[in-house]
Amino acid sequence: MSDGSSSPPASPEPQCSPRKVIKEIKNGPATSKSAAALHPALPRTQQEERERPKKGTGVPAGDSSSVSWHPSEAGAEGDGVQVVQAAVLDRPGYAEMMKSALARIQVGDAGGAEAFAEMEQALKGLMDVSFKAKDFVLPVEFKTKWTRANENWLQMDIIADPLILTSGHSVDRFSHQLSSIHPGERLLTIPNHLLRDVITAWCLDHAIPPPSATSTSVASEDALPSEEEMQLLLENLSVQSVEQREEGLHKIQLSSTFSKGVNPCLDQWQDLLPKLMGLHKKWKSTWTRDLEEKRVTIMLNLSLHSPNREILAKQKQLPETLMETIERARKLGYPLTVTSKVSSLVATLSEYNTFRRKVVEIGGIEMLGLLLRSKDALLRNEASAAILALCTYDAIALSHVPNASLLECLSDGVVTDESLLLLERTSHRESVRDWIVSNVVVLMKVITKHGVGYVTSRGIQTAVGLIYHAVQEEEGRGRLETALILPDFVEVLRNLKTKEMPPERVFEIDSILMIAFAVAD
Repeated sequence: MSDGSSSPPASPEPQCSPRKVIKEIKNGPATSKSAAALHPALPRTQQEERERPKKGTGVPAGDSSSVSWHPSEAGAEGDGVQVVQAAVLDRPGYAEMMKSALARIQVGDAGGAEAFAEMEQALKGLMDVSFKAKDFVLPVEFKTKWTRANENWLQMDIIADPLILTSGHSVDRFSHQLSSIHPGERLLTIPNHLLRDVITAWCLDHAIPPPSATSTSVASEDALPSEEEMQLLLENLSVQSVEQREEGLHKIQLSSTFSKGVNPCLDQWQDLLPKLMGLHKKWKSTWTRDLEEKRVTIMLNLSLHSPNREILAKQKQLPETLMETIERARKLGYPLTVTSKVSSLVATLSEYNTFRRKVVEIGGIEMLGLLLRSKDALLRNEASAAILALCTYDAIALSHVPNASLLECLSDGVVTDESLLLLERTSHRESVRDWIVSNVVVLMKVITKHGVGYVTSRGIQTAVGLIYHAVQEEEGRGRLETALILPDFVEVLRNLKTKEMPPERVFEIDSILMIAFAVAD
């Protein structure tokens, strides 16, 4: 209450607390003064960029009313501001324009003719942006992610044969072959057919002959041996000369790589798999990590071709050979790519009951569980995928995964899609459930991408489910309410609801938001 005395000078407004920001997010868009104070460096949204006055338009910088734009104004003539705004609209802008016009048409707005004219203008603008742009811009979901180290030289030419690295990056096969000699390079790759289709469409739109995948793999046909050569290579695996054995293994690997697992045909060359599985015992004194990786790579490549994959899965000694490889790799410090490829091969062959049961029987899940303790995101993801594949039809088998290994999946921030899914599948364990509750903030950072995790939208959805169950307990709810990143987390959750999300995830997001909004009340 005022007592009539003069008030002291107002002190500078303190930085806004997360509680106040959450309240303002709940009541409206996060463009308030307090939100700006907490996040001074937040980028402008696309709508703000469209509404921002441009240099030379004659619009006063401080007059926000003169630059406001509504789709209903699109058909007005003589409006200089409208012309400027229409010229800078992008696809999302025209999409919003179409939605506005469609809504007015559906409700029978009195200005029906204007709504139809607005719809026509939006359609024309969208076509212009899509097909008449001088600089083609791929949609965000098709953009290739480049590693900073290779950014300059990888973009010097059109990608002819795109591959997805296990790190999630897409590169050209030829460029990847050149860079694979670098230490730590991930050699396990799969074709990126979607990106290849986009590149082909772009080339056709620009009257450029689309690149051929074989143009960067000139040696691919030469790498496929004839029957006589293949017979000689198999014989080389049994000779005493180290050079001949290594050369034979190398050429078989090239053949399996360039043929995408079709060659050598295991049905035709039935001696190949027994020879591969017995190589270590035969060459024990001269065995190297390079030979180990070549052998595993051959089998992984062959698993890409369905007939070869079925023959691989029927090999009774293969599960033991793979588990011995993991044990040897861990003991002798082999490159992580060896155990990553073994894990990937186990996941691929687990669709076959005989193989899956044998791996579980010989303790394969426990062995793969040890790989979860690795700090390498690729290996942890592949090992988690292998465990989940082995337990697809056998939930009891999940009990073989050591608790200590599961807890590692959140302890160091190396979070992946498959490791999160594995935590979700094992969250019925009390120790795992308590660990998830105590790491709610880590999961929040995964969703807001605060430098934690290597996840896609699939992993983010799993993290949402884990947080939902964690905040049902008082400790989990308290950790969420006191998290410093709560405002960012709330904003990201609200945006996630606008995307294609399963109904159960939407329910979980709403429940989490209710708890977050209660903080401000």
